[in-house]
Amino acid sequence: MINLPVSTLYQILSLPFCNKVVKKLHWFRKTTYNKQVSCSIFRTGTMLFLCEKLINTMIRKKTLLIVDDSIVVVDRLIPMLENLENIALVIHAGSYEEAIEMLAAITPDFILLDIQLPDKSGIELLREIREKDQEIVVIMISNHATPEYGKVCKSLGAQHFFDKSKDFELISNVIEEVY
Repeated sequence: MINLPVSTLYQILSLPFCNKVVKKLHWFRKTTYNKQVSCSIFRTGTMLFLCEKLINTMIRKKTLLIVDDSIVVVDRLIPMLENLENIALVIHAGSYEEAIEMLAAITPDFILLDIQLPDKSGIELLREIREKDQEIVVIMISNHATPEYGKVCKSLGAQHFFDKSKDFELISNVIEEVY
């Protein structure tokens, strides 16, 4: 168990990943029939305990950023990846610009990166990522998975290169087993 000052825990409560938990707790409070149970959850000490549990979970588990403009692909990836034991948070960016904004705010452990993005190439984003951080695991995904693209991506620092139409199920296997 980590011990953080109360002020730090309150700051953490305001972070985006905590907002999701807090919203779910508020939903629980509104829908529960036993008001005593819901009131005890919202006592300050209990909220801090829940935040500390969330922080401990986040320390052990990984964050994954999906950069892909295909809603069909993202809708299929998110549930598959959220169920992995080693993933705590899956977030999504639909373009190069959105990804740059998110990467300025957070450092994910994994990035699933499509080659074809609406505003710039995923290969350009891969270059940008590698200039700033060598530690992030980058997995390139594409419907145009030619050997040439694979070589370019791996030479720029991508750890894996998958064809979305053929290798879809391998993505979760690699993330779960290798990392």
